[in-house]
Amino acid sequence: DRTGRIIFKLFGKEPGTVPGNLRDEIVNWLKHSPSEMEGYIRPGCLVLSMYLSMPAIAWDELEENLLQRVNTLVQSSDLDFWRKGRFLVRTDTQLVSYKDGMTRLSKSWRTWNTPELTFVSPIAVVGGRKTSLVLKGRNLTIPGTQIHCTSTGKYISKEVLCSAYPGTIYDDSGVETFDLPGEPHLIIGRCFIEVENRFRGNSFPVIVANSSVCEELRNLEAELEDSQFFDVSSDDQVHDARRLKPRDHVLHFLNELGWLFQKAAACTPSTKSDISDSDLIQFSTARFKYLLLFSNERDWCSLSKTLLDILAKRSLVSDELSQETLEMLSEIHLLNRAVKRRSSRMVHSLVQFVVICPDNSRLYPFLPNLPGPGGLTPLHLAASIDDAEDIVDALTDDPQQIGLICWHSVLDDNGQSPETYAKLRNNHSYNELVAQKLVDRKNSQPCGILKEIPYNKQMDKKKIFMYIYEFS
Repeated sequence: DRTGRIIFKLFGKEPGTVPGNLRDEIVNWLKHSPSEMEGYIRPGCLVLSMYLSMPAIAWDELEENLLQRVNTLVQSSDLDFWRKGRFLVRTDTQLVSYKDGMTRLSKSWRTWNTPELTFVSPIAVVGGRKTSLVLKGRNLTIPGTQIHCTSTGKYISKEVLCSAYPGTIYDDSGVETFDLPGEPHLIIGRCFIEVENRFRGNSFPVIVANSSVCEELRNLEAELEDSQFFDVSSDDQVHDARRLKPRDHVLHFLNELGWLFQKAAACTPSTKSDISDSDLIQFSTARFKYLLLFSNERDWCSLSKTLLDILAKRSLVSDELSQETLEMLSEIHLLNRAVKRRSSRMVHSLVQFVVICPDNSRLYPFLPNLPGPGGLTPLHLAASIDDAEDIVDALTDDPQQIGLICWHSVLDDNGQSPETYAKLRNNHSYNELVAQKLVDRKNSQPCGILKEIPYNKQMDKKKIFMYIYEFS
């Protein structure tokens, strides 16, 4: 899905005149139910700004036929709210006006002095903390330009102090600032920074999270600032995901992460649990998969753990969701990917990750002995990589000590163990490391009886051996 924006500007209307079923009316008008929807109302010729996540084909159909669709909205509505009066409707590429029963399409609604955001820094701010944003773009200093920050139906605004020379019609390198007050209740979420002048402009997403997640996300700023092309607004992404440029991928990721964090914000103790569960269920497993892969490939341990925590909460809603989640994690092999990249921090973070189940039992989803293609476990992969002692150390340091125990016994499809892999590749130090850890373990813990219990996971229909110690 693609995140975009639709804006209605209604003349002669007041917030009190907005019908209660307006949201449902707009959803029906869109024909395609958006997977996400968020908006706010601004006074001054009533402005209704809505951010939507819809399939690319739905955006294409809407923008190609916006004139006809506005006619449909007016004619099929049971509300005089649309028929009586005058309003404008804007998407990223189209502008339609309605007045006295007539609709018109503006063929060229963009102008050379239309304000446009190309970059906002920082792109992630710490929740509850005051932050000053730096905005870069075009025509940000043109007289009459306003900056808005919107989140969860609320907004704050600032009118820029005109610094352009009188008569300036185009400013290619404008810089502005915007101060976020740092709402105490907004610990995780997303806001949009908007620039607007005469109903023209665009927007940019900013993530709200804890300091460690923000630090990781800010690594994306170089990709955003270095890429230069015509328009980078969150509501102007390339329609075909297969043709997305690197910068478009970053913006798509930030938008998807923002939608999830908005739902996570609803999971606070002050929020009703049934609403929270419903919000998390609506965020599909496929979207979690995309966010996890994006974060894992960049070795963002804090964000990956945050995503996994939210995913775990969602998976505990039902057995069906739990099974779907396990199948997805089995498919993408996050631990194997981290081993191949030699990311010891990510390997350690994943093997230590634990889900506390409703019965207070503990589930460790990322087992070092979990087989992938060819029966290769993370242990086998680590044993075959040069200069990976820190990876072997992390894999054999999991809370259940499965990696340590399985080093000599877990076999791939060819009947070879990680110990054999290390020998064949002259990585003898790995075997020495494991041998020493086994000696240390034997000397520091009471004797126990090793039981090998076959455990059949339906997710991949393979027999996996879980190793459990019973201490005498």
